[in-house]
Amino acid sequence: MSPEQIDQNQIIAEINLIPEDKCKELYELIHNFRMGLERSHNNRDEIMQFAGSCSDMPQEKFSDLAGRDFAFA
Repeated sequence: MSPEQIDQNQIIAEINLIPEDKCKELYELIHNFRMGLERSHNNRDEIMQFAGSCSDMPQEKFSDLAGRDFAFA
């Protein structure tokens, strides 16, 4: 079975096989994974707020700030 075909029921079935004394570790792993996904999404949204913010800046000023000779597309 390919990873694309795994559904939540299969994941839950696997979780149910984890020994009780390992549940805290499993919870922390899942929680941290989910939080990382949220942070990644939030960072992307914050970065995209600046998309195009330099488009009205003169090429010379942009190149000075960038330290190279960049051209706008």
